[in-house]
Amino acid sequence: MQIVERIDGKSNSAYTEQDMELLEPAFLADNILPRFAKSTSAKKIIDFMAQQIVRKPGNLQLHLNRIYFYQQQSDANGVYGALLDLFIVLQEKGQPLRQRLLKKYYAELTAEQQSILSNWLAGKRDENAPCPAVKESRLSDGRTGTSGVLAAKEKPSGQAQTRDVVEDARDLIDSGQVGEATVLLKKALLVNPQREEISRELMLIYRHSHNLQAVEKILQSTKNLPLALQPQWRELSAELQKEVGKDNRQYRC
Repeated sequence: MQIVERIDGKSNSAYTEQDMELLEPAFLADNILPRFAKSTSAKKIIDFMAQQIVRKPGNLQLHLNRIYFYQQQSDANGVYGALLDLFIVLQEKGQPLRQRLLKKYYAELTAEQQSILSNWLAGKRDENAPCPAVKESRLSDGRTGTSGVLAAKEKPSGQAQTRDVVEDARDLIDSGQVGEATVLLKKALLVNPQREEISRELMLIYRHSHNLQAVEKILQSTKNLPLALQPQWRELSAELQKEVGKDNRQYRC
């Protein structure tokens, strides 16, 4: 597998811009992903970076690329969500970096978003205070101090096979086979509905694909099962229902 690290026409790269549009994000080096913010591959790259943030939250370069990517798309909520994820990862560390980024992207944020990140930077963060809902954040659970999603939980040895299923699904996603990964995760969820990692990975896919029907099917098929993160599943359903309602209103107009 060759990882494309340069797309500059002055290099000896054999790839044309059209070739790059056809490549999966997994085959592009992190440092060139932002070059495609305005390309037809943008949505695919956003989904890929979101998956990578969950898998590798400590990759600061990926966070920076993601923030810049959203800024290039003029996506204010995306900029805030990506900044929020970086603040969550760093917590109270990286003060100069957080300060520099907040100053750079301050004008992109709403007054409420500015206040939350400014208070965090000043050490006035309330860990249990709610923060504006933004679906672009992958590491937040709606509280400004959330960091539990970053903690990898130890699993009993008896769950080794299920853990392998999740890793297999992530490998499929990284190679662009999201459909196959989804099937794998759905089967794993029905076998082990209590495992949070399966629910979290599957919700991430459905959130980015805006697949309300699939979410409702999961809730229906597990209504008599101890489904992990059930409140979050219901919140996702409500969120996607609002999107459908908004789209319908725009269509009628």
